[in-house]
Amino acid sequence: VSLVFAALLRRIELVMIGTTFAVAIVAALFGDRTPRMRFSHNISRLTMFEGDEIDVEFTIHASTAVPIAEVVDPLPAGASLVSGRNDTIVSLSPGQTVTCHYRLRINRRARFTQGRLFHRIYSGSGLIMWESEWSDPKICTAYPRVDAVNRGVGRGFRADQRKVFAVIFANGFLVVPVLWKSDVVVLNVN
Repeated sequence: VSLVFAALLRRIELVMIGTTFAVAIVAALFGDRTPRMRFSHNISRLTMFEGDEIDVEFTIHASTAVPIAEVVDPLPAGASLVSGRNDTIVSLSPGQTVTCHYRLRINRRARFTQGRLFHRIYSGSGLIMWESEWSDPKICTAYPRVDAVNRGVGRGFRADQRKVFAVIFANGFLVVPVLWKSDVVVLNVN
């Protein structure tokens, strides 16, 4: 359109503006600007006890140039970061590889999924070019920590003395030993 107006008005400035935009449009149509990256994700253990620490590592490999990449590995619910970072912002050249390490503490028993990376790629001007999610799901299980039972509970008691213990379970049963060395009596208190 600007070339037609340039010919009618005989102005060279309109020709310069029109050709600049035409070159930009042709370059955008024929150029492949889709960034190509590969990811890998590793966890030291898939089963653990609450309170344990696990090591997590993710690797980013760029097949094409990536001006600015932001990668986040979200923490599972009930976990806290002990060391390292679970996110990174890097600029990658073709063939470059970056590896990130961090350590998690699992604070409560749970079953959770690790291995989902969210990434954004920004252009050199800071605009978001690409946003995606990469997934290699790994089901992790944190079991409750079991403490050892004190074996010396009944020391110093004779068999004819009464020793009363009471534990209320979630299902409504009450457990009371009647005599030391006698069987445990289970009473329903509902």
